[in-house]
Amino acid sequence: MHSIISQRPDALANSRWRHLPMVLAAAGILGGMACVVHAPLLPPKDDLAKGRFLPSAKSGNAQDQYRLALSFRFGMGGVSKDLNESVSWLRKAAENHYEPAQVDLADGYLFGEFGLELNISKGLSQWRVLAEKGSANAPLRFAIRLSDTKNKWADREEAAKWFEIAAKRGVKYAAFKLAQQYESGIGISKDLTKALTWYCVSRASEDAIRLEAVMPSNETANAQAACIDRLRNSGELL
Repeated sequence: MHSIISQRPDALANSRWRHLPMVLAAAGILGGMACVVHAPLLPPKDDLAKGRFLPSAKSGNAQDQYRLALSFRFGMGGVSKDLNESVSWLRKAAENHYEPAQVDLADGYLFGEFGLELNISKGLSQWRVLAEKGSANAPLRFAIRLSDTKNKWADREEAAKWFEIAAKRGVKYAAFKLAQQYESGIGISKDLTKALTWYCVSRASEDAIRLEAVMPSNETANAQAACIDRLRNSGELL
C-alpha cells in the first residue's frame, strides 16, 4: 500500500515530508501551539503603569487597560497590588473586546483566580462567547480547557466540537487534537477515516503513516481526497 503522503500532490509529497516526518509533525503541531498562548504582556517594572498606562487606559485604550490590570494584579509599574482595581480594569479591557483580557476574565471565573470569585457557569458561558466570536485560536484554547480531565467541568464531547471549529478555521494543532479524538473515539464517534484526514491536514505525518498502515486502501484513499479538498479550500494547495 502506498503512503497517503506519497500519493498527495507535489506540493506536499516532498522529501522533508517523506523522510523527516518528526520534523514536519513537530513544525505543524508546535507551530499551532505557539498560537495557543498570547505573547507575554507583562506589567512594567518602572512607573510606566502610573505615568503612561493609566492616562491611556482612562481614554479607552484596551491594551493599556489590560496592562494596567496586570500592573495592579502584581503590584508593579508604580502602583500597589490591588486585585479589586485589577479586576475593574480587566473588565473594561474585556468590554473593549481585547482578547487577552477576555481570556483572563473567563479563566478567572473558571478557576477562581485574578481576584474573581469562582463561578464555573459564568466562566464557561464567557468562554463559549469568546470561542464563537474571537480569534481563530479562541475555540482551540477553550477546547483544551474542556478536554483537561483534571477539571471537574471537563467535557470531551464539547471539546471535540470546538477543536473542529478551530480546525476548520485553519488552526493546525486543533486539527491534530481532533484527529486524536476521532482515532480514540473519546467524546466523539470513532472514525479512522476522519482521523487520518485531520492528521494529514495537521501535517502530523508520523501519525498519518501509522494509522494508514492499519486501514483498508479505500478508506485511506477517501481520507486522502478529503485532506486535499480541505487544503485546497484553505488555499494551502493551488
